[in-house]
Amino acid sequence: MDDQHHDEFLRACSEGNLELAKQHQEQVSLGTTEFLQDAFVGAISKKQVAMIDYLLGVCPDDFTSRIPDPVLLQAIDAGSQVYALFIRKDASAARRSFGHMGDALALAVMRNDEGLVRLLLDNGASPTESKLFFKPTSDVARGAQNIDKGITKMLNEHESNHREDRGWVAKLKAWMK
Repeated sequence: MDDQHHDEFLRACSEGNLELAKQHQEQVSLGTTEFLQDAFVGAISKKQVAMIDYLLGVCPDDFTSRIPDPVLLQAIDAGSQVYALFIRKDASAARRSFGHMGDALALAVMRNDEGLVRLLLDNGASPTESKLFFKPTSDVARGAQNIDKGITKMLNEHESNHREDRGWVAKLKAWMK
């Protein structure tokens, strides 16, 4: 791989310059995880939404079927507009676990990012299955002083709605039909 094209492609990603990225894309190999990771991190760090969308469209399926954790962690830091692109490409990103760090929902709650919490809940994240400090994220949020009350309320409502869907209320509704 030509280092000049490599560097120019990465610069284009960071700057959000789609024209330049397309020019250099043919000269670089998008098949290496490290190179793609660098391209995404550059684009995400500057919140280059159009570039991230472009990269998701041109990178190999084996990359997007399991987007590397460092890329998704950077996307969480960038917020809901950026993370939504990854969920659109891979719905499981809404429920991705990052091992001892927790999962996407836990990290969004810790960041007090109400928009990202809403996005994750709307796309399948569960406040009772999500773990923060080995406890359900919703329980930790209720007991934490520094978590925004709007986020706590959102988690409680989501938890309550889904508890009803699976519990005795759902059985009663089914029986009454």
